[in-house]
Amino acid sequence: MSDRRAALVARFRAGAADRLRRVRHALGEAEAGRAGPEQLKEVARELHTVKGEARMLGMAALSELLHAVESAVVRPAGAAPDPAACATALGLLDAAATALRVDAA
Repeated sequence: MSDRRAALVARFRAGAADRLRRVRHALGEAEAGRAGPEQLKEVARELHTVKGEARMLGMAALSELLHAVESAVVRPAGAAPDPAACATALGLLDAAATALRVDAA
């Protein structure tokens, strides 16, 4: 892996880990019925961003995993996510966090 790519991947991992922590917190709140519409919009934005960045870096499996999380929890405006979907999404986020720690080379 070139030095430039290694730097990009390291930067992506750090940013993605932070974003996924925020998503995890918000989904925990949603699972408990405490997330508001703005929190859920933020979840959608964060997931979409990390998914796109992963795809641009050639991490297709991670991007697809995040797409599955997104599909499980993102609902039409005003609709609360299903608590069971949040629980599933939290498990998928654990897998995504593990994937971030694995060398993507």
